[in-house]
Amino acid sequence: MKRDMDLIKAILLRLEEADRVGEIDGYDNSQIGYHLGLLNDAGLITHEPYFNPDVSAAMLLGTRMTWQGHEFLDAGRNNSIWEKAKRITLEKTGALTFEVFKTVLIQLGKDAVSNISS
Repeated sequence: MKRDMDLIKAILLRLEEADRVGEIDGYDNSQIGYHLGLLNDAGLITHEPYFNPDVSAAMLLGTRMTWQGHEFLDAGRNNSIWEKAKRITLEKTGALTFEVFKTVLIQLGKDAVSNISS
């Protein structure tokens, strides 16, 4: 299955909002479950894996965002910065590598506040 950074953002937003994932429009339970595993692997969430295609991803218990998950979500919260970071990362590297994408998100955020005076 291919990693989808927009689904990753949607999952993090959902966890921040409701402390559970539930259904996400346009994605099936297997896609959501797979991406929960990726988020766990990346250290952005902790969760107990629960794979049952007959049960909605809403039934996942013990899922929460880590500090790094909150930091990543906050870096990409602004949709225009998120899309710009995706575009730059793809143009420069040909792929949407997580660490490079995260670095670009952070740099764009720093650039956005660099002209703010005290």
